[in-house]
Amino acid sequence: MDYADKTRMLTAQDAMTPPVWVKRGETVAEAFKRMHDNKLPGLPLVNDLYHVVGYINLLELLSLCIQVKNGADLSEEKK
Repeated sequence: MDYADKTRMLTAQDAMTPPVWVKRGETVAEAFKRMHDNKLPGLPLVNDLYHVVGYINLLELLSLCIQVKNGADLSEEKK
């Protein structure tokens, strides 16, 4: 039945879902919640003008959580 529903799509708009994104400065928890709620493997990272500047996926979020748990310094200004 799932295939039958998909074959009824006539335009790209019929297959589209509402946009989902994360902005720099939002928490890892917010990003994970949006991925989970929308059943997505990742999200685009957008700036204040909503231009895509990156992409973050579940594997990257997991890696980040492990680094934080292990006490890694994640500041962008490493020297």
